[in-house]
Amino acid sequence: MNKWGWTVFFVLFLFGVLFLFGCANNHLVKIFGEEANHNFLKSRWGMTQAQIEFAHVGDTLVDRTTTYLIYKTKFEDVPCKLIYTFKNNRLRTAGYITHIPVKNAENIIKKCVSEHGMPTVVSDGMTWKTPDTVIYARSYRSVTTVTPTKHAYSSGGALAHILHGKLPKDQAGVQHRFDAMFTFIDKEFYSDLEEMDDPLRELIFYEKQLFGIILRRGRTIYKGGGFTLPSN
Repeated sequence: MNKWGWTVFFVLFLFGVLFLFGCANNHLVKIFGEEANHNFLKSRWGMTQAQIEFAHVGDTLVDRTTTYLIYKTKFEDVPCKLIYTFKNNRLRTAGYITHIPVKNAENIIKKCVSEHGMPTVVSDGMTWKTPDTVIYARSYRSVTTVTPTKHAYSSGGALAHILHGKLPKDQAGVQHRFDAMFTFIDKEFYSDLEEMDDPLRELIFYEKQLFGIILRRGRTIYKGGGFTLPSN
């Protein structure tokens, strides 16, 4: 092959590479781009673990098995675990769970309501239903810390009419912390669970947390005495 032949071959090869790259890039845009029909963040039900990990390149992955991916993140200034769960390498559930009990877990619930409006069902948490997704949110008190003090706040005493709503929410020496979850569930998977005699057998541990079935065990911490007792 002469010089011109090699030049033509190289140009055709280059155009071929660019064409294939463009096709691959268009495919990725369809999956992860703004116009994609996402169910949760940049994911859709049925995506593989590899696709989810690609969407979270640069984020902190803290645990991975064949049935889940867990990332470290913040949602509405609340430290959270971002969890994706799979069966047969297909995404079926995703959402946030508070990493530790915090004072501002209610921020998650406020965000849920601001995004989705009034829930479809209010029972042991709040549930919203869309054509493709069931959304669930709940917050609950999980830790009460008691510190030694001789005094506690009343309702305001002689100034109750002035101080109403202005006194600290907690009694002096008592602080509460909360946990929360904000969960997105493939509606087809949710419907399958409703048809099962024992749906708990189908759920993995993190799905039980995302569904609000397993909660952090409540406890009361007495700092002055140096011991902790269960709330009940």
